[in-house]
Amino acid sequence: VVARLDACSSAARRLVEAAAVLGGATSLNTAAALAEVTHPVDALDEAVDLNLLQLRADSGVRDVTFSHPLVQAAVYEQLGPAGRVRLHSVAAGLVDDEASALRHRVMAVTPPDPELVSDLDAFARRQATVGAWSGAAWALVEGSRLSPDRTSREQRLLRAVDAMTGAGDLIQAEAFAREAVAFAPGPLRNAALGYLAVLRGQPVEAERLLRAAWDRTDDADDASLRAVVAQRSALHAVGRLRGPDVVDWAQRALDLALPGDPVRVEAQALLGLGLGWQGHLQEGLATYDGILDNLADEQTGPPLERVHMARGWLLLVGDDVVGAHQLLARAAPAAAQNGTIRIAVWSYVWLARAGFALGAWDEAAADAERAVSLLEESGHGWLRQLARFAAVTVPAARGEWVAAEEHARAAVARPGDYELMVVAAGLARAQVPAAKGDHEAVLRALEPVVAMTDRQGV
Repeated sequence: VVARLDACSSAARRLVEAAAVLGGATSLNTAAALAEVTHPVDALDEAVDLNLLQLRADSGVRDVTFSHPLVQAAVYEQLGPAGRVRLHSVAAGLVDDEASALRHRVMAVTPPDPELVSDLDAFARRQATVGAWSGAAWALVEGSRLSPDRTSREQRLLRAVDAMTGAGDLIQAEAFAREAVAFAPGPLRNAALGYLAVLRGQPVEAERLLRAAWDRTDDADDASLRAVVAQRSALHAVGRLRGPDVVDWAQRALDLALPGDPVRVEAQALLGLGLGWQGHLQEGLATYDGILDNLADEQTGPPLERVHMARGWLLLVGDDVVGAHQLLARAAPAAAQNGTIRIAVWSYVWLARAGFALGAWDEAAADAERAVSLLEESGHGWLRQLARFAAVTVPAARGEWVAAEEHARAAVARPGDYELMVVAAGLARAQVPAAKGDHEAVLRALEPVVAMTDRQGV
């Protein structure tokens, strides 16, 4: 790559280096402005001939990208520290979205920079408000690295772990959590690690951490954090299949959450589920209707997807299969695209069940496989059995025993400790003998399911 760069004219080389700093597919005009190239098409033509840059297929000559990510990496590395800082500093004023501008400012900064840290915090708050947890996590990690003192670094990193967990990226969250375990115990640390424990399928650890977080916060001084702990506790109660506890903790979160707090919509979504689990199906649906009425007409993104997922679930339970399918068919791909893995998995599971009930078996099988794939990529634990339960359905009904039994085995291989996991594993295990007409095997598989749901009053 360096040899090809050396073969470039000065203008073409500057254009390639500017594109490497801007990253990904970038506007030719922006790259030319950063490179200070007056005839960008001629420089681009030279870079394309040398297989350094290429045009994005659907953009004409508007956008350019690299022939391979490693080419971009090699160009970027040969710039040297001073060259990178200079180009990133200029790029921050050229790009037209806040996230990109902040990224360039981070790459150009020489710590300390309190103003940049403050801007990263503000960006993280705005991202969290709309449920864009991945963006919030990135900003908090960078803010942590730029923080001047240990306490600030730890607080921002804990919030970043919580945001990563909210985004569903448990693999990355666990990597940072290994560092956070050594932090001094406190409500934020316990809340973040407790949330992670829920999604890893560790109810005992989640209960211990969330209870400790709740006991060490005060209504007056820590209302916002207390609302978060209550919402996480409601989610924990979902895993335990305890409808009354879901309602209780979700209501506490709503009582504590400030207007516009992202935890409010999440608590409302859980409240409706808890009501449905207690047999108050219409009241649960009415909760979601109220939320949708209060959301702005232009509201999109994670808050809306959370409500659509939960409402679709209750519609499915209430035998409005068509309505459930229509709602979940919008929520599932949108949640996956926005990176809210937990909501995407739930949505795909119930979408697959609704599709199966409607006879759309090919679609149902594909939706269930998407749920399984998302889980395997993200490191989730507590929904693994539920996704496999959905994935067993179509192959079992078709008599495709190898595929069905593979999913059933994957469900029971690690049944987990949450009641939700145990029940889903039992349901997955029962479907193959049910399709074969082996009623005794079905009963054996369902005995623990019936006993557990009876105990929980679900």
